[in-house]
Amino acid sequence: MAEEPAQTATPQSQARRARLVPRSKDDQFVINRTGERKHRIGDLYARLLAASWGRLLQLITAIYIGINIVFALIYLSIGDAIENARNGAFSDAFFFSVQTLLTIGYGKMAPVGLVANLFVTLEVLTGFMFFAVVTGLIFSRLRTH
Repeated sequence: MAEEPAQTATPQSQARRARLVPRSKDDQFVINRTGERKHRIGDLYARLLAASWGRLLQLITAIYIGINIVFALIYLSIGDAIENARNGAFSDAFFFSVQTLLTIGYGKMAPVGLVANLFVTLEVLTGFMFFAVVTGLIFSRLRTH
């Protein structure tokens, strides 16, 4: 029988190996991967974890306000989409969006019609996802700092 040649690591397989590099004396390690493509979402996550608390809170606030502005403009574009709201009043549409995104629902304003209800459904889903991501991000920052 012929001997099988010993498997040698190719440069590609070596490049994909993860190396554990000690970060501190607390037995915590950082995984450094070399030779892999960076993923934009992974890079964004790493940048958010590395950002200062002030910067992170500014970004969260800006996104929160932006989401509410977008949905307020959608409700205004539908027309008579919000019961008990003043016709064309951006402030009413904005605060209806805030109540919807946070699932507060004070009961003074409500969606009118199928289209408005579909956008309310989309906004509630957006709110759940946004706050789940923010909660996970803050929890991760608290665990790593």
